[in-house]
Amino acid sequence: MRDSRYSCKKCGFTCEVHNISYRYRLSFSVAKDSDILRLSVFGSCLDPYFGVSAGFLQRFVEEVKQEVGDRVQKILIQAVEDCFVGRSFIFGLRVS
Repeated sequence: MRDSRYSCKKCGFTCEVHNISYRYRLSFSVAKDSDILRLSVFGSCLDPYFGVSAGFLQRFVEEVKQEVGDRVQKILIQAVEDCFVGRSFIFGLRVS
């Protein structure tokens, strides 16, 4: 039986699982001239790249884990690399 509560490993906050909302976070390095910049892109702006919301993908991954086990992480990493590595993208940036 799955737990009905979620506890954040970072801050310890606890809530009901159905109250969790997932979002994408894509972190990557960008090379410009001789500089390398670390960037992260958050949220629903990544939905079009993955074709589904982060919540839908999370539910899908949980279902697939039952069939392929721990290999699901390797499959996801390969899918992200195939989608993003070596391609050009334009994201709006906000500096905070």
